[in-house]
Amino acid sequence: MGGNSENVLVSSVQAGQTTILHTLGLMKDIITKFSKSHIKACCETILRLMTLNYPIVTSCGLQVLHSLFSSQTAVVPAKLNAQLISALYEYQPSTSDVQPTLAWVAVMQQAHIHLTDVDKGIASSALPKIIETLTELWLSEKSEVMTCATHALDVLLKDALASLCETNQLVEQYKSKIEKCIHIIQLGLGYQYNTVWHQVLYIIKILFEVTGATCSHLLLDMLKSLAELRDSYKFSYNSELEYAVGAAIRYMGPEAVLGVISLKKPNGELNIDRSWLLPVLKENIKCSTLDYYVKGILPLALFCQRKSAELAQVNDGIGAHSSELLYLQLWNLLPCFCNHPTDIEENFKSIAKILGTAISDKKELRLAVMAALRKLIISAKYSGNEGDTKELSRFDKNYLPILFNVYSTKPIGTDEESQRLAAFDTIKLYLTIARPELTQQLFSHAIEKLNAPSDEPEDHYIKESILDLIRALVSYQNKENVELLYDQCIKLLPDIKSNKEQKKAYRLLEEICASESESCKVFVKSHRKEVQRMLMKSLDTAVTSSKGARLRCLNYLIKAQPQLDHDSKLIKSVIPEATLCCKDINQKCRQTAYELLNAVGNTLMAHDSMREFVGLVIGGLAGTPHMMSCTVLAMASILHNFSGALGMDNIKFMLENISTLTSSATREIVGSCLSFLKVYITTLPSPMVASSLEILMEALTSMTDDCKRHFRIKTRDILDRLVRKYGCEALTPHVPMSDTVMYKRLRNLRKLNSRKKRRNQQEKEAEESSEDEDFTVKAKPKSVEDILADSDSEFDEMETDEPKIKNRKQPSTWIEEEPENIIDFTDPTISSKITATKPGQAPQPLAEKKKKEKDRGFKTASDGRLIIKDDSSDSESDVKKNKLNFDSDTESGDDNISKAETVLLTDRKRKRSSASSVKSGMSSASQPPMKYRTGGIGIHRPVGASTSSVHSGYSCVGSDYKAKKAKGDVKKKGKPDPYAYLPLKRSTLNKRKRSKVAGQFKNIVKAAKKGALKGAKVKKNKNKK
Repeated sequence: MGGNSENVLVSSVQAGQTTILHTLGLMKDIITKFSKSHIKACCETILRLMTLNYPIVTSCGLQVLHSLFSSQTAVVPAKLNAQLISALYEYQPSTSDVQPTLAWVAVMQQAHIHLTDVDKGIASSALPKIIETLTELWLSEKSEVMTCATHALDVLLKDALASLCETNQLVEQYKSKIEKCIHIIQLGLGYQYNTVWHQVLYIIKILFEVTGATCSHLLLDMLKSLAELRDSYKFSYNSELEYAVGAAIRYMGPEAVLGVISLKKPNGELNIDRSWLLPVLKENIKCSTLDYYVKGILPLALFCQRKSAELAQVNDGIGAHSSELLYLQLWNLLPCFCNHPTDIEENFKSIAKILGTAISDKKELRLAVMAALRKLIISAKYSGNEGDTKELSRFDKNYLPILFNVYSTKPIGTDEESQRLAAFDTIKLYLTIARPELTQQLFSHAIEKLNAPSDEPEDHYIKESILDLIRALVSYQNKENVELLYDQCIKLLPDIKSNKEQKKAYRLLEEICASESESCKVFVKSHRKEVQRMLMKSLDTAVTSSKGARLRCLNYLIKAQPQLDHDSKLIKSVIPEATLCCKDINQKCRQTAYELLNAVGNTLMAHDSMREFVGLVIGGLAGTPHMMSCTVLAMASILHNFSGALGMDNIKFMLENISTLTSSATREIVGSCLSFLKVYITTLPSPMVASSLEILMEALTSMTDDCKRHFRIKTRDILDRLVRKYGCEALTPHVPMSDTVMYKRLRNLRKLNSRKKRRNQQEKEAEESSEDEDFTVKAKPKSVEDILADSDSEFDEMETDEPKIKNRKQPSTWIEEEPENIIDFTDPTISSKITATKPGQAPQPLAEKKKKEKDRGFKTASDGRLIIKDDSSDSESDVKKNKLNFDSDTESGDDNISKAETVLLTDRKRKRSSASSVKSGMSSASQPPMKYRTGGIGIHRPVGASTSSVHSGYSCVGSDYKAKKAKGDVKKKGKPDPYAYLPLKRSTLNKRKRSKVAGQFKNIVKAAKKGALKGAKVKKNKNKK
């Protein structure tokens, strides 16, 4: 390429253009391996080549530079990088030249990111200019250019500006440059950018995310401008603006944002116009302070409460309700301020009493306050700050009794029930940080209340609530208290008759078995055998509602004893019970049953006893139909979880037993067998299933007719999987010749699958060929290779006004001239006047780009209207006769055609007024004559007059048949029927009346044949002439 030469001759470029392009393509891949001196020489040569304004050469040069700046490691020195950026500004294409502009922006983006990695000082000086250049691209008429500018700004803010704002020291060092960048982006809120405000607001959101933590003092003017825009009349981008403000709240903090966009009026009242901020605050507040809520938000809530009461006294119901809603919204901000606050230890005491009063006295605030307490506890535990945890636990003696009272009070309505459940969740979380002496004391009080004698119905409800509270407390008790609880509430399980009490007792035992506390673990270890005996003894008296908790207790006991084998009494008694619960009506109970079988399987697998495990489970097939159905489902679960450990013999044994059961006449059993077969097909490897196709097809074909009909959907799903995996040819040999229905189903499934494949392939091809119409801000930007590939194809397909001449190259660039000024070719910015798009060509919006149109059955106008023509207007001659010419130069050809079509269509539906005719540019005389005439041939032929007569049927219009007193048409005496079709009724499908219906149509068919014969003769005679 002549890296050492001072000049690049145009003649040499023209002669060796192909060689240059190949060299640039090679250089794109290897330039990052060159030495710094060679990189500099290559860059200088590339810039000289780009000066010649050959579009393809320029594209390849930009590809090389993009590859250079996109290297994983910094290879370009800071000084050379800055010089290249400065030089590339002289090669900025015209904004009307889409593809070159996209490529140039991509290179400049990577150049600035590379410079930031090499030298932050030089990069900070270059950043304002590129941001200003990109914001100017927002004013382009091309939507692709606007979107490209937004993507580039997004990347530059995240990768370049963010590195200048990492610490307060860096911000102070580069303050003037950062402030200038922020000011340039803020200018995008000006009215001249209103068409891209949604993209500007997106960039502002990114700016808040990047600079909000360390540069909040530089963003206050931006927030003020946003507030003014939001308050302006009929602002169209409220959601985008609120999204940007939400980012400011997250990264700058609510204090800074509310300091600019205040919720208060100057007199201290709540500004109703700023109520849009409340949901934004609720969604975005984090890492704030409790102090700000107490001093800034709580007074506003109290003001709204007072105002609501005042308005209620003067019978202003609507105003009172509105103020009450604002009052609740402000209180609902409290959980957000408790999301990782930074001042729990310092300021929680200032709000603790207010929260306690709200829980006990104000029902409408309970949910918000309890959620706030839970978030505070979670935040303190997550941060690991012992000071915060101690401060919260210091108030346990105040909050826990209040929460206990809320939970033990009988609720009235669903609202209080939800508050009660929230109180229980808060209790469980607060107990994790409560002091041990308080939990012991609360447990003792609960046991005393539980033992207090009382026969009143309300006291029974309180005792049930106390059992739940004891369940929450048991994990924090010593061994003696756990034994006391076991003796009083759990040991008597076999004798408990009440369903609720029995369920509560099982839940207590479950909590003890599942607890990770040392006291509970010691108790379970020392009383394991006693607990097992008690559970075996209570099997017969266990009620349905307590089965889930009982199975969970057994699950914990089995997991705690890995030494159990297949001869264990516990294993032998657990398997039938878990199997029976596989079809329980309660979903949690079914899930627990499968988990229990899984635990037993894991225990026996460790002892290599899977064959014995299968034998214990499959023994249920000798029971009742319900037990058999449950056993089949249990076997399906075992096959799914232990397919690798069962072995071929066990799996084959299970499949043979199941395939035998499919011939059963009991639907319950057959349904479970089909579920097993589905698991078998989906779980096992394809070769293993392929070897069992004969057994599978035999099972599916041996079902009774009733079961085949009832389970046709389940059978179809299984067959569909088999056909897709192994093909129809592999299945048909195993189907009995007498089962014609199965043959037909397999054939239909094969056709259906092949149809689906073809449709999916067509959809895939359509997606690949279709172009994206809409470019959103979040759309992924093209790579530079894609951009420049599009640019190359654009040059190849560029159309010119001159006719093509053989063996003559067409010019691929244009010079954009101004009528009053002469172009100075020595101007460094001359490259921006040379475009790859013809000057004066009307900008084509992105949404109107030509793409492969779908065939929707009708023509479509440019605005989306369907153009439906009558048969008489389909011929080319009619179109030519009705063609309209408009005098206006501003209308495009498509618009003229669509307007003419609109006139033609509306003319057939109603008579146009003279005013509307003038408005459309047409006179009534210019309207085409209506060619449609009623009547026809055959039974619809006009009778009683000649076709040329005014009184003939051909002179009638549809409006003559319109009914005066009802909807629809009516028959007219002496005129044809008001329809041209044969009446098709549901009764014509009746097989018993087939001969009658055929007789009705006999004359019609006869007349049609006669008319066709006459028409054929006439045509034959014409041809002879």
